[in-house]
Amino acid sequence: MSSLAAVEKISNLCDELAYATRGTSLSLLVETYGIFGAWVSAISSAKTSESYPIDTLEDLIKRKAFEPALTFEAFKMQEPWRVRFTPLETRKLALQLGLCLLDFFDANLSPGKIYFLRQSGQQLQKDQPYLAFDSSLPAAEALHTFRIGHPTLLSFAKLLLEIYTGAGVLAGTVSPHYDQNNNTIWVDLLAYLDEFEKERDDCYLKAVRGCLMVHRKISKALTSSDEGDSDTVIRKALYKNVVRHLKRALEEATPRPRHKRQRSQSPPAINRDQYLESRPTYTQNSTTSTCPPPRDKAKSPLSNWETTDKFHKRQRTTAGHNTSSPLPEPQPWNSSSCSPSVRSGSLFDDTTPVDSQFPRNLTIYADSFISTQNTIYERALLVEMENQSPIKVAVLDTGLDLGHPHIQASRERVIEAWTWLRGTEGEKLGNPGDVCGHGTHVTGLLLDMAPDCNVYVAQIADSSTAEPISAHTIAKAVMHAVKIWKVDIISMSFGFPDEGELGCAELRDAILAAHSAGVLMFAAASNSGVHSATPAFPARMNNVFCVYAGDGMGNPAPTTPNPRKNRYNFMTLGEAVESAWPRALCKPPWTMRKSGTSFAVPIAVGIAAFMLLYAMHTLAPADAIKFKEFDKMQDLLFHLSNERSGYNVLTLVEFFGRSPAARKLLLMNLLKGKPWKI
Repeated sequence: MSSLAAVEKISNLCDELAYATRGTSLSLLVETYGIFGAWVSAISSAKTSESYPIDTLEDLIKRKAFEPALTFEAFKMQEPWRVRFTPLETRKLALQLGLCLLDFFDANLSPGKIYFLRQSGQQLQKDQPYLAFDSSLPAAEALHTFRIGHPTLLSFAKLLLEIYTGAGVLAGTVSPHYDQNNNTIWVDLLAYLDEFEKERDDCYLKAVRGCLMVHRKISKALTSSDEGDSDTVIRKALYKNVVRHLKRALEEATPRPRHKRQRSQSPPAINRDQYLESRPTYTQNSTTSTCPPPRDKAKSPLSNWETTDKFHKRQRTTAGHNTSSPLPEPQPWNSSSCSPSVRSGSLFDDTTPVDSQFPRNLTIYADSFISTQNTIYERALLVEMENQSPIKVAVLDTGLDLGHPHIQASRERVIEAWTWLRGTEGEKLGNPGDVCGHGTHVTGLLLDMAPDCNVYVAQIADSSTAEPISAHTIAKAVMHAVKIWKVDIISMSFGFPDEGELGCAELRDAILAAHSAGVLMFAAASNSGVHSATPAFPARMNNVFCVYAGDGMGNPAPTTPNPRKNRYNFMTLGEAVESAWPRALCKPPWTMRKSGTSFAVPIAVGIAAFMLLYAMHTLAPADAIKFKEFDKMQDLLFHLSNERSGYNVLTLVEFFGRSPAARKLLLMNLLKGKPWKI
């Protein structure tokens, strides 16, 4: 960028590219509110501004900015220009570049094309890399043909290895076209990677291998796919084989909390009172938005709970002064204050701290839970499910950011989207959108837990409107999901405190009709803690699976309701859960951590969908279909759970720790009424 004065907002990128002139290139800054850029001299020959000097990734690698360990020589060198990326910063950068690969798989992603700006004071903007790319369109047709030596994939694999090792990989220069030189480099990089994997096994190296081998899967997918948009097929393969591993590599590099051990070396005891001290508190407010507004404090009547204190930090003492503040008592959920004419349905996501900062142990427990379930899924279903009918799931929520990279990776699984916000009959949408974020987060979790299910999006709420959730609207969506979509499961991350509210009778009838049609339904219990004797409606219904929230270790969330006596109380992860968040509401990598029974529901739904798919893969069709019955699924979930504090904590670890033959026998025994757990 030659100077800030030359930068102007671009409203139409195509119009700008139409006026390209020889010897100039369009330098772009992609910001939250638009794309900014300027026509400047070609970057290869341009002189950088003294105020905003440019460093290329190639230069930083040569200057040993990515050395895995801090050497004494680097420590002694105090020059202002000296830059060093920590292992955590390196993983963050790799993930950012991986997300870039999804859109620029036909561009030059060599280190010499990736730039970093310096702020005044010589501080490098490590978290904001820029890619220089050619404005000549269209891209070379050969780059849409995938085989060994694909220039972009080869360059990216080489780049990942260079920032991993902290040194240049002297394997030669990757050609922008397919040739024998690229084939040789591919063989050399693969042999180099094989040696690395003998010493260590981490997700980062899996991403590198995925980058070197994904051309086979892309080529096969393009040949066999009926989808018209080849770019979507390519992005999905890149996400699953490269970007997903980079996300897990970042989780591996994130420091874990250290717990002091007792002298006996036994694990530290869990004190629920201390655990509760680290949680936020909430008070009733029928006009508060459950979804944090992206740019202001605007409120909406979607929720009747509001965080009253910024996230309560653990008590600490500094120089003898206690810096903590007392934790105010939460107000009870007074459902009697809602008259029958007031619709006060809620999305149960409101236990997220206002500053989104969770205790470190909660985030680690959550990430470990998701990672474990993903691994179990991948190992259990090693073959493609081409000849089996997919499990169909309807998500009743606030919509979906269809262009999100995480959603795009499974784009063919999002079959249809309708909205009921513009009329009671519903309207089909090409791109549903999500101005709240709740629906995108929920759908992302579902696709994480059961990536082979088909998703149907029903938009029944919108935090930008003045109307709260309508039970009448939801009833219409439920019947559409049953009669038109013919789904197997319905996910409902909302609830009503009073079943006598307007439209709830109609919703009850719709749920009974869905149950009669053999549809499994999961609903959020609510976030009322001990202030409600029963879960919200419709989770309290006998033919709906009521889902409670806990952390990744099976501890109940402080705001989850008490378990009911003589009932199944299924609980799963719903604390500090990370998933997709609309791109318009946050910065890359466009994820957010959220808490609440809202986010336990899609995880429970994903487990159920996974088990249905596994049964179809393992048992005869006539036997597998029986698990679509409410009673059989209830028995199965009970046998997948472990009891803790009165809750049935769902986990797949124990079941899939058995041999395939033992798992099949257990499923058959369940169908015969022979439980293995009492």
